[in-house]
Amino acid sequence: MANDKQPKKQARGEASAGKHPTATRSDRDRRVRQHDRIARVLNVLNLIQSRGRWNAQALAEELECSQRTVYRDLQVLEFAGVP
Repeated sequence: MANDKQPKKQARGEASAGKHPTATRSDRDRRVRQHDRIARVLNVLNLIQSRGRWNAQALAEELECSQRTVYRDLQVLEFAGVP
C-alpha cells in the first residue's frame, strides 16, 4: 500500500518553510553575465599581450575583480589554447 502522506515536491525556486528559495536566473541575466565574463577574459588577454608581465594581484586590481576570478579567466585562455 502506497503512503498517501508523502510530501509534495516543490517547484524549483519555490520557498519552503524555514528555507531560503533557490536562486534562479533569467536567460537575460545569464547572457549579461556571459557577456561580462567574455569581455573580462578578452581584457585579460589584451593586458598580458600588450604590457608584458603581470601577476594575478595586479590583474585583479586593474580589472576590479578577485584574484580567484583572474585565475579562472587564465584557465579559460589556457583551455582555448592561448599561449
